[in-house]
Amino acid sequence: MKTARLTAVGVLSAAALFSFAGTANAAGAPTPDRATSSSKGDVSFTLDNGKVVPMDPTNPQKDKPIKDNPSDPVEPGTTGPLTIDRISNIHFGQQKISAEDQTYFAQPADIILSNGTHSSVPNYIQLTDKRGSNVGWKLQVTQEDQFKTTDQKALQGAQVTFTNGVTNKEGTNKANAPKAQTPVVFDKFGQAKTIMTAAAGTGMGTWFENFGDATNMSKSISLSVPGNSAKEQKGYSTTFTWTLLDSPA
Repeated sequence: MKTARLTAVGVLSAAALFSFAGTANAAGAPTPDRATSSSKGDVSFTLDNGKVVPMDPTNPQKDKPIKDNPSDPVEPGTTGPLTIDRISNIHFGQQKISAEDQTYFAQPADIILSNGTHSSVPNYIQLTDKRGSNVGWKLQVTQEDQFKTTDQKALQGAQVTFTNGVTNKEGTNKANAPKAQTPVVFDKFGQAKTIMTAAAGTGMGTWFENFGDATNMSKSISLSVPGNSAKEQKGYSTTFTWTLLDSPA
């Protein structure tokens, strides 16, 4: 009887000791095979106010910018987070005087590629949105006045129309595409016409609006001239003002 009682007491004491040890480990005592700590990560952004290089509108690549064409100089690109990078001039060529109504078409743009070779491409505009806000934008163009000679003789009744607007993007751009808005008819001088729009969530990065493609670029910008308008043996010119608005479409 005495032995049985001692044995029982010994078993109870061992159970109590095990229970105490388990409680101590649960309270956060370090283990010999693991240590835990933490660190932080961060990033910040700043606006890019630099210029964007002009590119081939049919195969745009940042590492292959096009060169200036001395025979057809254009306005330099703007700077800032929302930029117009390049606009081709619009050339309707030399035409014969006619007493009939005529429609003339703008010649394709002649660009010089990075390797020095010339290439005929659609007339186009290149623009870039680097704001990071993704709020969208609106591109407008205004014909400031009628075609005129240097001594201000107007080509009465002449009217320009842009058609076949096609959007294209620089190759690394993953943003959602804006929308071309053509045809655009310049029926009033000094009045802005919307020609490309980016709704909220679209239009970030570098984009192009090309007027036509390889199949129709020589028929995408037209100039209609009435047969009864006076035409002198001189050159006529006009100005188109392009405005990229910091506002959603």
